[in-house]
Amino acid sequence: MLYLRRFLSQFFLIISFFDCEVLGIITNFQNQKIEKFLQNSHNTKEKYINLKSKFGDDLQGLRLSNIELHNIDFSGIDLSNAVFSNVQIHNSKFENLNLNNVLFSNVEFYQVNFTNTKASSLKIEFSKISNSFFFQCNFENSTFITNKIFDVYFDSLYSFNNLFQDNQFLKSCIEKSYFEFTKFYKIFFDQQLINSSKFLSSSFENNDFQKNTKIIGNVFSYSFFKNNFFKKNAIENSEFFRCYLDHVNFLETNILGSKFHFSRFYSLKLVNSDITDSNFVKDFFYDSSLESLQMTNSSFIDSEIFSSNLKSNFIKQSKIFNTYFIHSNLLSNKYFDTNFSKSFFQNSFIQYSQFQNIDFTGTSFLNTNLGFSQFLKSRFFSTAFFNSDWQELIISESEILKSQINSLNISNTEIKESSFSSNIVINTMDQENIFDQIASNTQDILSKKDLKEFNLDFLDFSKKTIEECNFENTSIRYSNFFSSNIISSVFYNSEMVFSNFFLVKISNSDIDYDNVHYNIFLLTDFSNVDLHKVNFLLQNKQNSTYIEKYE
Repeated sequence: MLYLRRFLSQFFLIISFFDCEVLGIITNFQNQKIEKFLQNSHNTKEKYINLKSKFGDDLQGLRLSNIELHNIDFSGIDLSNAVFSNVQIHNSKFENLNLNNVLFSNVEFYQVNFTNTKASSLKIEFSKISNSFFFQCNFENSTFITNKIFDVYFDSLYSFNNLFQDNQFLKSCIEKSYFEFTKFYKIFFDQQLINSSKFLSSSFENNDFQKNTKIIGNVFSYSFFKNNFFKKNAIENSEFFRCYLDHVNFLETNILGSKFHFSRFYSLKLVNSDITDSNFVKDFFYDSSLESLQMTNSSFIDSEIFSSNLKSNFIKQSKIFNTYFIHSNLLSNKYFDTNFSKSFFQNSFIQYSQFQNIDFTGTSFLNTNLGFSQFLKSRFFSTAFFNSDWQELIISESEILKSQINSLNISNTEIKESSFSSNIVINTMDQENIFDQIASNTQDILSKKDLKEFNLDFLDFSKKTIEECNFENTSIRYSNFFSSNIISSVFYNSEMVFSNFFLVKISNSDIDYDNVHYNIFLLTDFSNVDLHKVNFLLQNKQNSTYIEKYE
């Protein structure tokens, strides 16, 4: 019993001496010793005080508060589970160390170098970081909340599943960095440079990009933007791929050499901005406003614009190809040397605008009002106007060729030095014989046989016999071929989109190099049809014969 008492007495004496509560975390005694050493280090003449050489590389659980740290080298130390509170850290090094589960609260970092630092579940809050450097740091599952970041350089940073919230980035730089599943919430960017970085599956919400913030050479993929405000910024040589932008405002922003591909814009406001050498490809716009833009050598390709407003824009040397404008208003715009080929306007208003040297080849207007506008030196080749209005237009030195004029209402329109020839005119009052008419109904059309490069959008060919017709480079969109019989005809490089081929029999015909998208092929018979390099996309092909093997 006596020996047991002596053993227990010595054991508790050792425990009390080291005050060790958790294995691997320094004791209160060690913590006090380190803290006292740091307090007395201000008088040293050393450029950096190497903490590792004094206390080793395992300082897990270090707790420092209400202390000034100057010229301290924390390099090579494991600081896991450490707590820094109300601390000033100036001219110090954090290199090659572990900051897992570390808390920095109300800390002032000044001229601090973070290099090759790794951290998981790191927290930096209510702190100020200035004139500092982060190089090749790896942060995961960490939070940065309510910090002021001034004149800080982030180079080759890796960020995974981190949260930046209520921070200010002022005159700082993020370069060659990678962010994945990272959230930026209520961030204020002022004169910030974001350069050559990648953002994958990250989110930007309620952020303010102000005063000459530059976004240069970045890639944003599968990222989410909501309620962001950009003012007087530059977006250069950057790519937005499959991004979602909701209630994002761009004011006085320069967009140069950038790409927006497969992205969706909801309630976008792009105002008083310049767009140069940039591309919008397969994008979707809804309830958006593009106003007072200067757009040069840029393009909208295969995009959709719904319920949006385009107003007072100046567009030149650009391309708007195969783009759909639905329930949209295009008002007081000026277009010069621009290509609108194969675009589509439906239930829209195009008014008080000027078009000069514009190519509308293959473009269609459905239930669209064109009013109080001028068309100079423009070309309407294989264009369709269906159930639309020409109201107080001036068409000068232009041509309409091989186009379809169907149920067009013409009022107070002035035609000067223009050529209108070889057009299909249906249900249109042409009192002044404006158009050179070659057909006035679908039967007339089919009797012509050679329908090469015509626009046959919206037409009803149901229950017709279509024999020995040439549909080369022909536009066939939203057309109805229900229960028709197509015999010995050629479809070559045609656009067959959103059309109905239900119960159609196609025989002894060639379909080559065609885009056949979003059509209905139900109980369709492709007997003895030569299908060559046909691009079928999202078809309804149920119960069709002789088609699957050609895809």
